[in-house]
Amino acid sequence: TQDAVFSVTILTGGSGCNGTVTFAAPSSAFPNNAATGTATQSGGVVSAVTVTNGGSLYGVAPTLTFGGCSVQPTYTVTMRGNPGMALQLNHITIWRKQ
Repeated sequence: TQDAVFSVTILTGGSGCNGTVTFAAPSSAFPNNAATGTATQSGGVVSAVTVTNGGSLYGVAPTLTFGGCSVQPTYTVTMRGNPGMALQLNHITIWRKQ
């Protein structure tokens, strides 16, 4: 799938999280194209996100919202899409060639 989520890397795990994660849709025109995934957490701290469906039609990396957190985790999102295309989130640019 072009312009889809490939992976999520947790930088800081946040606190008070309940293990749910929601990926923003690529746009309001494509709400059914959002990526999906599951968050691994222990004691309210997120340690990983498994992408179960990368979604499609993202022009930029999506924002993630973690459920129940008093402090949201920080993360980077790696996208797959056009070779050499850079997508940006949280001021971190990730390149992935296919």
